[in-house]
Amino acid sequence: MAVSHDRTLTAKFQNGLFDHAILCKDCDGKIGVADKWFVENIDTIHNAAEHCKPFEVVTTQLDPSLVIQFAVSVIYRASLSNLGQFSHISLGPYTGIASEIAVETKHSEFSAATVLMNLLTSEKYDTRQFAFYPVKCSGGNGPYFIFTISGIQFLVKFGGRLSAIGNSDDISSKLLIALGKSVMLGCYPFSESAESKFLLGVKAKDNKSSRLSHARSG
Repeated sequence: MAVSHDRTLTAKFQNGLFDHAILCKDCDGKIGVADKWFVENIDTIHNAAEHCKPFEVVTTQLDPSLVIQFAVSVIYRASLSNLGQFSHISLGPYTGIASEIAVETKHSEFSAATVLMNLLTSEKYDTRQFAFYPVKCSGGNGPYFIFTISGIQFLVKFGGRLSAIGNSDDISSKLLIALGKSVMLGCYPFSESAESKFLLGVKAKDNKSSRLSHARSG
């Protein structure tokens, strides 16, 4: 989902897709703990990088276990959904591990999931209003997943280290989120992101459709 920067959203209304059939009440409640944590820390994350330069790395006091649980839980729920938008999200042999992390919060299993977090920054847009559905990417030794909520981008990989994705530079290694450590947050320019290219592509498509519609009506 891409939300226009000049659009005002009402918090009490559901925004985007919602699948009622993903989880039972008990599991939904357990995952809700991580969701509640994320909502309560959105401003903390953005404020930590308010005056940072592009590609700068910021140290935050976020709870690493909740960062990992939240990121994995989003991918896990998408993999369970029957909605067409998430048909490409499949965890295969890592479904059980993802379930343990997302629902049971088994900290000992977190080593099986690699999580990296960036804050998308922009002088032109209010990136807090940007959200993008999870997508499956490929690189290195296997697939990984990326999604963005409130301008905060999460990269999640199951099995292997982040270097398997092809990001072995110093910045990426610093941003790996691990238990017992402070969370490092990367300030990534929105204009350089895949999300920006997607949003520009959507706008170009909308403009083309508008022109065609106008031509037909004329």
